[in-house]
Amino acid sequence: MTKKCSGTGAKVKCTLSGQLRVDNRGNKPAQRSKVKFYLSQDAAVSVDDTVLGLATVPPIKPGKFQKVRLNKRLTTGVNPAGVRVIGVVGAGNSVKETNERNNVAASAIIP
Repeated sequence: MTKKCSGTGAKVKCTLSGQLRVDNRGNKPAQRSKVKFYLSQDAAVSVDDTVLGLATVPPIKPGKFQKVRLNKRLTTGVNPAGVRVIGVVGAGNSVKETNERNNVAASAIIP
């Protein structure tokens, strides 16, 4: 994740951008799904995290991957320094999978 900010304090304006690699490790094509992005104090999704938005993951052939981009302007006054972005693939369990435990990825702490 990268951030670009201008201003300071309550008037700071920041944009986050980055990408998430979504792999299909299965032996069948993965259907179109969604990734839900969160701004979080830690690497786990919880009720106090801020939803940044949804992105569509196109269908993925077995053994292949797709990159999903995030480009989000944050609310004025929100500086993401010291937090992480979490991506949850198949948000809401919209895609049937053999392993539902490998659907969450967290960024490094944003400087």
